[in-house]
Amino acid sequence: MHLFISSEGNLSLTEVDTFNDFSIVEANNIKLQGLASTELKAIAVPDEDNHYWLGIDAVIAMYAGDGPSLWLVMLDGMQESAEPYAYIDRANNRVKSHLANKQ
Repeated sequence: MHLFISSEGNLSLTEVDTFNDFSIVEANNIKLQGLASTELKAIAVPDEDNHYWLGIDAVIAMYAGDGPSLWLVMLDGMQESAEPYAYIDRANNRVKSHLANKQ
């Protein structure tokens, strides 16, 4: 799953059924490369090494696919798998993701 930042700075979820990789991907636009958009900053807290803590509720709110109940079950499974690696902050309801420029 990817949190995609468009060349206009808009956020959307892509590859929503891929639960073994969650990254933030920027559009290939010279104005955004290496920078987080204003919208990303509204739902994320920067962390070290180009990582961000994203509000899980904000991620869920962006889901626009079919079968939201099944998707939520799969998302919860992803969180359980990532928790031992310190990529889940249950106390603050956040998931950690890295910023990758690959689109």
